[in-house]
Amino acid sequence: MTEGIKLVIHSTTAKAALKFSSEAWVQTKREDKTLEASQMKFLRHLRRITELGRERNQFLRDKLVV
Repeated sequence: MTEGIKLVIHSTTAKAALKFSSEAWVQTKREDKTLEASQMKFLRHLRRITELGRERNQFLRDKLVV
């Protein structure tokens, strides 16, 4: 699969699963950071960037147009 297809699948399924019934609870800064961390982990896996790659999150988002 290409990166574009994987991004579409991620945005329709994974994000929906993570935010399921989130309108019923108040989202705190800690939960925001957890959701962002899980998204960045997926994006890094998608681009095959290891922890040693040391690419900034914003650079990765810009590269993938997220």
